[in-house]
This record gives sequence, structure tokens and C-alpha cells, in this order.
Amino acid sequence: MKEKTLYLLMIGLLALTTFIDLYTALRSPIFHVAEANPLKVYLGNTLLFVTIILFITVLASYYLKTQVSLQMIFAMSTFFIYAIAGHLVGAYFNIESESQFRTHYDYEDNVYQQDSSQYRAVESKNELVMGKYKRDYEKVYPDKKAVVTTYFSIVGLLVGVPMFLNWIAFYVAFSFYHSRRDKREVIVGEIYKKAKRLQ
Repeated sequence: MKEKTLYLLMIGLLALTTFIDLYTALRSPIFHVAEANPLKVYLGNTLLFVTIILFITVLASYYLKTQVSLQMIFAMSTFFIYAIAGHLVGAYFNIESESQFRTHYDYEDNVYQQDSSQYRAVESKNELVMGKYKRDYEKVYPDKKAVVTTYFSIVGLLVGVPMFLNWIAFYVAFSFYHSRRDKREVIVGEIYKKAKRLQ
């Protein structure tokens, strides 16, 4: 596969999975209560949260395109693969969390075609439902630290640890590869000499 095609494929997949993750999060009625991403937890601002996510995506795309060091290319490629997978897992948890919420709480999507009295009645009921959900949520996660600790535990286990081990394995392999350069050159030289004799 050509470099440009592969690069565009990686960019496209990251952009698509980022969109899916953000869309499934932002459309959920429990986003402002249950979103565990540390950026959202500590910033509290949805627009700033989305802007930073998009900025990281653009920055990662730039580094993947411009790096020439084998180590950095591997690091950025690994980041892309795990980010793509991570966004898909994030989208799954967004959908599953919303499904669990709707199953256990009497939340009703408001229909804008309803008359104003019906609309206000549904809004009032939903406010009570969200209040109950928020109280239940805060019993499990009493503060920001508890939310972020849980988030990093899951992300660290599913993404951080495997990525870190991959990088260690790569650097060990690269060290062996680099230290055996002289042996490779001898072998390549012998193959070249034999090839010349056969001509």
C-alpha cells in the first residue's frame, strides 16, 4: 500500500471514530453527569473539551505525516491504532451507559411537536429523573478524583499498558537490530560476493 493511501486511511479512521465517540457522548442525556474523560471532568466546558480533542487529533495527524525517525513513526502509528480502538470502545460504553440509564430510569425524550403544557410536564419529570440519577451516580463516584481514577484504571488497563509494552518490545528489538548491524553487513557482503560469482 502506498504511503499516501495508508496515511489517509489512518487519518480517516481516526477522524471517523473520533466523531462516533463524541457524537454518542454528546447526544446522551447523561453526558454532563457521567462523562468520565478527565478533560471534561476538570474543564467542565463541553466546547473546550471538544476543541482540545480535535486539536489532539490534528496534532497527531501532523506528527504521523512529518516524522522520519523509525522510533517516532512506530510511536505515532501505535498511538493511532490504540486511539482508533479506544474511540470505538468509548462509543460502545457511551451507548451501553445510555441504554442502562434508560432501562433503570424513567427518562422520556421530549417531542417538540407536543403542546407547551405537555412539553413542560415532560421537562419537569426529566429534571427529577436526572436529579435522582445524579444522586445515585455521586454515591458511586463522590468526587472528581473518584471519576478520574476509575477512568484511568480502565483506559490504563485496556490501552496504556498494552501500548507501553509494545513500545518497550519495539525498543528492545530495535536495540538488538542496531547492535547486530556489523553482522548483517558481513552477511550481506557475502551474499553480494556469491551473487557476483554466479553472474
